[in-house]
Amino acid sequence: MKVDDKLRPFRILVLEDEEDDFDLLVRQLHREGISFQTRRAQTENDFMRELGEFTPDIVISDYAMPAFNGLAALRIHLKSHSEIPFLFVSGTIGEETAVQALKEGATDYLLKGHLMRLGQAVRRAVEESRARVDKKRLELELYHSQKMEAIGRLAGGVAHDFNNLLTAIMGYAELLSNGVKAGDPTFEGLDEIRKAGRRAAELTRQLLAFGRKQVLSPRKTDVNEILAGLLKLVARLIGEDILLKTQLGSGLKDVFVDPGQLEQIIMNLVVNSRDAMPRGGTIILSSRMSEPDTRVLGSCEGARPGRHVVVEVIDTGTGMTPETMSRMFEPFFTTKEVGKGTGLGLATVYGIVRQSGGFIDVESTPGHGSVFRVFFPPAVGATVHAPPPPAPVALPPGTGNILLVEDEEVVRKIAVQVLRAKGYNVIEAASGVSAVSLAREQTTLDLLLTDLVMPKMGGRELATLIREDRPDIRVVYMSGYSADSVMEGAAPEAGAAFLNKPFTPQELLRMVQEQLGQAKGKGGAR
Repeated sequence: MKVDDKLRPFRILVLEDEEDDFDLLVRQLHREGISFQTRRAQTENDFMRELGEFTPDIVISDYAMPAFNGLAALRIHLKSHSEIPFLFVSGTIGEETAVQALKEGATDYLLKGHLMRLGQAVRRAVEESRARVDKKRLELELYHSQKMEAIGRLAGGVAHDFNNLLTAIMGYAELLSNGVKAGDPTFEGLDEIRKAGRRAAELTRQLLAFGRKQVLSPRKTDVNEILAGLLKLVARLIGEDILLKTQLGSGLKDVFVDPGQLEQIIMNLVVNSRDAMPRGGTIILSSRMSEPDTRVLGSCEGARPGRHVVVEVIDTGTGMTPETMSRMFEPFFTTKEVGKGTGLGLATVYGIVRQSGGFIDVESTPGHGSVFRVFFPPAVGATVHAPPPPAPVALPPGTGNILLVEDEEVVRKIAVQVLRAKGYNVIEAASGVSAVSLAREQTTLDLLLTDLVMPKMGGRELATLIREDRPDIRVVYMSGYSADSVMEGAAPEAGAAFLNKPFTPQELLRMVQEQLGQAKGKGGAR
């Protein structure tokens, strides 16, 4: 039960035609120490109006009334408010009639001449009702959490498989283009393949973001700096018929996030708001320090108390129905026309925020716009700076013996071809088990290049076994998942070299040469 439910007075709707009897009920409730607010209804119209406007915690009803029958009131009540207890208090109800009322759904009944346990009955009925409602809410939250987790695993698995295929597609396109001159129609076709591969890789990154399995480069980040830097781009994105307002708070603490992913969160939310305002409107971008209230703590997955940095996107658009809100973070769910959206925008936001340690609160009403609030915990500890991306340079020929272990044949083939073309001696294995046998047959092994997740024996276990005989061997792990999102026990050791799929031949060669101390300007890192 929520804290605010425990503290607030009971709201009691009394259906009673006799004022003296109504006063008697009120006095008895006061006498028993019940804290309550009450409304009285005498007719069917009064009763139906108060059910909607007063939203009672319990209904107390007479059974026999000139203008309205208690049993009819019970049946009306059960059609729309069955979770609210309904208590009969009557001077005429007999035992047989009372049993029938209980069978039809009444919670309890009392005789007007014996009201000593009225307060006790009201208190028990309301508290049990609130407990049932709270239990149902928790069950729904658990179901939603499990559903999102399952969809996330599915999305991550699909993205992982696509990354393997994209490694081969992008790799072979790059290899083929090396032998074709610019301006040749074949070169243009290969260039289009590479571009399509990059776009597909971006889609898989969004899927991995939803599944919280993408690679992030978090560091201390000034939220206001990111927001201010995006204003011009946002203004161009939303068009002239939408008014953009900003309300950037002062005294904000830094947050520990990937700045590029924070930009994607903001842009995706802005695009979502823009699309909800086809006839124009207003978008407000704001930031502030705030604590989640009891509603947010009770309804948002991952919500935690305490001060947070809050990024808020408010729009005056069409709003969302409860049904839409229940599915808004699911991948590929969209209310737009076919071809007008991927259904990955909000799913990506959800994944990045949760992977970054934050949570999202959403409020929306059809016809009255939406509010998205993203909560991030303040950053603590030292700043982590992302290394600058390496400049593309021609890599020198390499030497050395490499044991390549990859269960996906398309990835294994392209990697073997790239490495052998550069001068490396490559021993290839399709599983961890066969790699152990091959390693024992080799006199010299300089590098183990292995997929991280494989059937029967993963890369981490394989590296441990091989290091028993070759403690100085270098190890590079490959995966379509991020290193920190692989299942427990299979994740690479801290500081291990990691190559994220899909990778290009240039990225593969650079990683191998850096580990073997052969990259230009690099020394050994043993």
